[in-house]
Amino acid sequence: MSDNVTIRDGNGGLVGIATEQVGGAQVPVTKVGFGERDSYQGVDPTHGLPVTVVGSTAHSDAAAIVAALAPLSATLPVTAAIAGPLPPGANTLGGVVAQLASSVLYDAGVAATPMFAAINSGALGVNTIVAAVAGRRIRVLSYVLIGAGSATATFQSGGGTPLTGPLPLAAQSGVSAGFSPVGHFQSAPGESIALLLSAATAVAGHLAYLVAAP
Repeated sequence: MSDNVTIRDGNGGLVGIATEQVGGAQVPVTKVGFGERDSYQGVDPTHGLPVTVVGSTAHSDAAAIVAALAPLSATLPVTAAIAGPLPPGANTLGGVVAQLASSVLYDAGVAATPMFAAINSGALGVNTIVAAVAGRRIRVLSYVLIGAGSATATFQSGGGTPLTGPLPLAAQSGVSAGFSPVGHFQSAPGESIALLLSAATAVAGHLAYLVAAP
């Protein structure tokens, strides 16, 4: 049995079909190609399949890929060094490293610098820890309290609204809350952060906070 077969088309004419004899069967020979309607361009070393990236930037080599990534440089520190055409298959062009920044956080999409305040209170009643900022909230990210004597300490907004329950302090003991990027509590807009003591005893410590949007 030789290669190729002849079949009849819908009008009864003879049409040759390219096939290859494999064992006792004829296997159709298929070529990959492309083109507009009524045209055909076979794929060969000179004519590759056309490929586009997002943004409709045609490319067939590394230089075109680098050019397609160029708009990212306006917002991201992108560095690309690719020599020659990329090989078939998956190619890693870079990586992303994410880490928690210690010098800036974001509140409602706006950069905000973490701030710190010392706690050195001792008066019975309300002790202001962080002064009010007009139209802004004071958001507490972490805190430490240590009492010299027995008392309860309650964080409150400057207007008197409790922000925590009464925290019991025994002599030479304390309480703390580690860093939370979303904050443990915050004042009402335009109000301070204060510490309400149930007894006149020295209470020392510190806290970290942000001046946040209302």
